[in-house]
Amino acid sequence: LYCKLYQTIFFDTLMSSGLRAPNALLQKTLAPLISDAKKFAIVSCGNMQYKVSVGDVIAVQRLRADIGSQIALKKVHMVGGERFTAIGRPLLEGCRVVADVEEQKRMRSVVSFFAPHGMRKSRLLENQHAATVLRIREIVYEPEVVGELDKYEGVLQDPKSFSPSKSPNRTYWVEEPKAEHGSAFLDNM
Repeated sequence: LYCKLYQTIFFDTLMSSGLRAPNALLQKTLAPLISDAKKFAIVSCGNMQYKVSVGDVIAVQRLRADIGSQIALKKVHMVGGERFTAIGRPLLEGCRVVADVEEQKRMRSVVSFFAPHGMRKSRLLENQHAATVLRIREIVYEPEVVGELDKYEGVLQDPKSFSPSKSPNRTYWVEEPKAEHGSAFLDNM
């Protein structure tokens, strides 16, 4: 239960049309934070993890997919943007990365040196790894808002009585903060 709450506490959902929240004010407050155009994701493919954003090209271990097809990478560990971060324990629910398969190829040779202990012989092994080249199309993140967690006391707040001005977690604003003109440091100079 804690893992699901941890994942879905503060900034839980993406697209304004796909936002699922029990309170309209909560939905209105979270929608601009989450709907960044500049998102990134940490995905697992094979035994490797990749940090990707829309438009990136990555080479992963060989996948059985046709060239030109679209695939969805569902093992997403983290999604973030300029104003939000969602961390899965270990994976995020309701999140996927859509990618196009661009080519199947053999990567450059990797040379391994083997020298058995106590022997007077050694050998070099040269191996090419098969790879699939993917282009990231979109990052979709649409979890469900459970409520707000008081980060100081660890108590789940009631989502129906949400008010940004009375929130115990001062992590977001109803309006953008206005920059102050001047500062105490500049005034003293």
